[in-house]
Amino acid sequence: MVFEDYSYEILPDGSIGITGYMGCEEDLLLPSQIGGLPVKEIRQHAFTMTDVVDVRLPEGIEVIAPEAFAMCESLRHVLLPASLQSLGAGAFKSCEALREIECAQGSSRYFVQDGLLYDGKASALVLCPPGLDLESVSVPQGIRTIASAAFYLNRKLRYVKLPLSLERI
Repeated sequence: MVFEDYSYEILPDGSIGITGYMGCEEDLLLPSQIGGLPVKEIRQHAFTMTDVVDVRLPEGIEVIAPEAFAMCESLRHVLLPASLQSLGAGAFKSCEALREIECAQGSSRYFVQDGLLYDGKASALVLCPPGLDLESVSVPQGIRTIASAAFYLNRKLRYVKLPLSLERI
């Protein structure tokens, strides 16, 4: 099904999952509803290889599937809603220009500190945006996990200080 520049599907719970984007807008504020139904998911590869630069996800989005924004080479900024419950592996894989991720006020599942995205429990480093062009990172004490590909395409990164609390990379 199609609504404006978005393809979508109706999920079993009656909500909407966006499955694709056919538009050419660089700055996107995704719809919070389609046909009166709430948009709750961004499905796998929905925005892969699009030319989006700035993406603002509305409240109500709960799931961003793996690789939903993969290979968006121009993507620089993402605003995650407080309602986000799950960020799939590699959701922003190969987004080399990505330099800023924000979490909406009230987010309990994710937060940003020094430009890096962490889970809300402060136990996992989720992503170091490659566009930050950092040469060194000090992972805070208490972090137990570094997500797969968290530092992928951070070409200038030369030094990562790991905490004693780290259990899994």
